[in-house]
Amino acid sequence: MRGYPRPIIALLLLAALISGCQTLPEAVRDTAPLWYSRQQLVQAGAWIGYGEGATLAEAKQAARADLSRTLQSQVTSQITIERQQHQGEVVVTARSAVEELSRAQFSELQTLRSEAINPRFYVALAYDNRPLWQRLAPLLTAAANAAAPPEQSVQELFSASPLQQQLQRHYGYGSYRPNAPLTLSHDGNGYRLHAADQHVGVRQREVALLLPPTQLSPQLGLRLEPQLTNYPPEQLFQVVLQPAISGYLSLIQIFGSGATVLNLANQPVTTAALSLRYPDPKRYEGLMTELPAGQSETRVVHLALICHQPRDLSRFSALSSEVGQQPQSFLLGELPALLQGCHWSALSQRIGR
Repeated sequence: MRGYPRPIIALLLLAALISGCQTLPEAVRDTAPLWYSRQQLVQAGAWIGYGEGATLAEAKQAARADLSRTLQSQVTSQITIERQQHQGEVVVTARSAVEELSRAQFSELQTLRSEAINPRFYVALAYDNRPLWQRLAPLLTAAANAAAPPEQSVQELFSASPLQQQLQRHYGYGSYRPNAPLTLSHDGNGYRLHAADQHVGVRQREVALLLPPTQLSPQLGLRLEPQLTNYPPEQLFQVVLQPAISGYLSLIQIFGSGATVLNLANQPVTTAALSLRYPDPKRYEGLMTELPAGQSETRVVHLALICHQPRDLSRFSALSSEVGQQPQSFLLGELPALLQGCHWSALSQRIGR
């Protein structure tokens, strides 16, 4: 039997090498776990993102990027269908949700599956897209099993909040309070609701659900007055009080972001004062409240309280006059305790285009 000529042998070897190089990526891809290759994991009310990387951190980052693309594509299809009904509001919601997801901590994203096949890591992350009242269901169970909260001597600041109404409507749960049995905290990234050893993150667009509605006390006579006729009253205004009691007056603004800003702290007042205005009209035209970028509306709550003794308000930051300076205190959960034994009023103000 005659052998192949040397040039032909060389060509055959080269072809084998090229063929091996071409099939190597396929071999690597074949090592991915089946749940990752098919990408058919399901969790009710959740969007799922898949990622792989040389490290677990890289895989999670890729899964977050995949979640963002999923969110954008889903909302784009909604825009096509609902543009006439919502007149662009879906676009604003989409942008807000995508930005929110990009800031989401890994603690908020649930790891559905994670697997390491040397030398790659594969991860599936779930973003719970259900409304806040549904995500709170496990906390309500934990709160129901906890010890009964102490009696409150003051009308609950948050008792008629939109979240309270949702919990009452869906669960018949009528004792939502940010101080007990559900506690409210802020960890630097956002608010969290706690019960027992569980917690649920409150997303930025959901903070407005925690804010109290207008609740006025005749002892304070709280109202807002517009300052300029060419400005809408919700944009340039002064806070006016006609107190019928004496004590120490404080004014706090609660913004739609959940920021709590101290405008006036422990100013002595007597019933002889016919009318108190903030800010001082001799120095300032008024308070200007602007819409956050990308939002068509927001809500601000003006909280006035008169207490028999001065309150410790050192943790509340003051509103800065510097452009771009954001409030630094997020103390919604501390407000009910602050109001204990005081007369107070809350005036909710909608600001929109």
